[in-house]
Amino acid sequence: NTATNQLGGLTISDGGQTVVAWNTDNTDWYRSKPMPGFRARFRLEFSEKPVEFGTYRRVVTKEGVRTVAEAGATTVEADACGATFTFAQSPQVRTIFVKCSVSLVSDANLKTFMDEEIVAWDFDGTLNEVQAAWNEKFSLLKFAASDSDVTKTLATAIYHALQWPRDVTEFGRHYSPATDEVRDGVMYTGQSMWDTYRAENALLGFLAPERIGDMMRALVTIAD
Repeated sequence: NTATNQLGGLTISDGGQTVVAWNTDNTDWYRSKPMPGFRARFRLEFSEKPVEFGTYRRVVTKEGVRTVAEAGATTVEADACGATFTFAQSPQVRTIFVKCSVSLVSDANLKTFMDEEIVAWDFDGTLNEVQAAWNEKFSLLKFAASDSDVTKTLATAIYHALQWPRDVTEFGRHYSPATDEVRDGVMYTGQSMWDTYRAENALLGFLAPERIGDMMRALVTIAD
């Protein structure tokens, strides 16, 4: 669903098994200025088709605010809207999986990311791949603390340090929050610069040296 007062919309297809949605909710620091060109796009695919689905939206009238639901509807656009899905009941407990892709550039990229990055409905396999990628970074460090709580704190801090800045480059292009348009080149967001040059940037230079160059290029792109 979309946040109140944030325009968004969605389209349901494939009998309810696929959803392509978007909203204009931007939580980065650039939110302080108008950004009409910003759209956060999402694509969801369920591992099975729902038996029922529909949309809902917020409607403001003289009498107040109410929610309008439309069973079977496949599209909706409003400043607060969403969709509901009902899946068949089963005597056995089962898991319904959901794939999700995100793009700030185009709907076409959503499909490409989905097809290339999460091919099979293999949750455990995907989890193992993600854990292996993180363990590769953690293997560069040796924790000497005898207290397991201290080790956990250090590992958690490093995990957070590796979350940002975030690479939002998509096939050599990116949405630029500085110019509110899609441009060529690399882009990293979330470069806080609040004394991170004293510690985090040096740490990233050790743990992810392959990314430092593009991070600096992104700063130059924003300045341009």
